[in-house]
Amino acid sequence: MLSNDTITMAVINDSLEELLNAQPVHPTGGDRVEMFRDIIKRATFGRKEYMRQFKDISTATASRDLQQATEQGVLKKTGDGRMTAYRFA
Repeated sequence: MLSNDTITMAVINDSLEELLNAQPVHPTGGDRVEMFRDIIKRATFGRKEYMRQFKDISTATASRDLQQATEQGVLKKTGDGRMTAYRFA
């Protein structure tokens, strides 16, 4: 026969597993860039267009995503400042 403590721990464990499985998965910067590749229909795009697709990220996060993708050779960058444009390599 199982003790009350064992049953309680099993219920807690099941509840925690259910909670963890219900949590939304937050994609990494690389994941977002790859998702954007599937979404974007234009040859070039800017940070604002990228951010429109991922409304829950900050300007700094979007810039970091695009910078890292450029450094990894996934994106090509042209221009500077407000005139910066990106395209997939």
